[in-house]
Amino acid sequence: MITTLLATIGLVLHLTAPAAAAAAVRQHARRRQEPRPLSTPQRHYDLVTIGAAVLAVPIVITEAQWFNHPLLIPAWATTGALLPCIFWWASGRSIRRRRRATELATLPAAAISEEVLWRAAAPLLLIHWGLPDIMALALSALGFIALHYRKNNGLSGLAYMAILTAILWGAALLGGILAAIIVHIFHNLVLAAFEPVRPAQISAATPPTSRNTW
Repeated sequence: MITTLLATIGLVLHLTAPAAAAAAVRQHARRRQEPRPLSTPQRHYDLVTIGAAVLAVPIVITEAQWFNHPLLIPAWATTGALLPCIFWWASGRSIRRRRRATELATLPAAAISEEVLWRAAAPLLLIHWGLPDIMALALSALGFIALHYRKNNGLSGLAYMAILTAILWGAALLGGILAAIIVHIFHNLVLAAFEPVRPAQISAATPPTSRNTW
């Protein structure tokens, strides 16, 4: 009972993380201040995510399937790293290294935390509340997509999030939660270290510092 309550609080907390990060940006804008390096929107989101996952760990550690097929680790890592690159190339864009990688300090822990929350805690809770397995999986997937989708990304962004979520769930079902964690970490590392550019944008000039939009 206590583990279920803690996991529920963790998921609700995580669902509020984007709104809380956006509120922090607006607060700094009203004060005409730049966010401090330790309080950027992405860092705020990551820290809330990690805290939420800590609450969900007790139910996950005893009931979730963690790992199968260790020989597939390189395949999961490659899948996560290639997915954004394939999407960029398919949309006619080139890839360049970011001038400054974004939020590498909290990236692995945040990716692990999201998998604990959405590939383990969320479906376990929904099944505990009486939903069939397939419905619990579907609702968990929809929650993850809704949490990450941004309106300015359009239909292509929605399609990308759906594909990523399907791959993460496929990894979790075939290889356990750890397989999904590996896919997620390598996917996010590529997003943090590289960015897409259209051919007309490529020049000898130093690329601008990247920023997350909330």
